Amino acid sequence: MNGEWEVSPREVAEHIMRLREHIAKEMAEDLARVSADNTEVLKRTLSMTFTEVQPPL
Repeated sequence: MNGEWEVSPREVAEHIMRLREHIAKEMAEDLARVSADNTEVLKRTLSMTFTEVQPPL
C-alpha cells in the first residue's frame, strides 16, 4: 500500500461514540459533585459570617 492507510468509517464512528460516552460519564460525575461543593461553600460562608460578627457592647 506504499505507506497508505486504510480507514474504516465504521471503526471511526464506533471510536467516536465510545469517546462521547466516556466524556458524558465524566461530565455526569463532575456535575454530581457540584451540589456537594455548593453545600460546602455555603457551610464555610455561614461559619465565617457567624464567627466574624461582633457582639453588641
